[in-house]
Amino acid sequence: GYKPYDFELFSHFLRRELDCLSKYYDIYFILLTATEEQLKERLKRDKAEYHKFSAENSLAQQEEYKKEMRILAKETEDIKVYEIENNDLRKTIDSIKDIILQGYLD
Repeated sequence: GYKPYDFELFSHFLRRELDCLSKYYDIYFILLTATEEQLKERLKRDKAEYHKFSAENSLAQQEEYKKEMRILAKETEDIKVYEIENNDLRKTIDSIKDIILQGYLD
């Protein structure tokens, strides 16, 4: 479930380190996202749950990831950040392949 953590200092440090590494390596961040309907379907369980998950909490967590990725893209010059809706496995795989191949062609 969603928990409000404050990782601002750690995130800043990580972005700085990644930015430094990106001068020597190609770095790609790919965030796979889902809609509320997809999350509700995925969270259906046929066995006992250790922790109750909800689509609303998962969406809130996903929004936090999106926010961090936008900050990463804005504050770093060479890191590539992509968001892919993960609703169709074949399309998702093809999108990731396209991103990687484009990186090799650039």
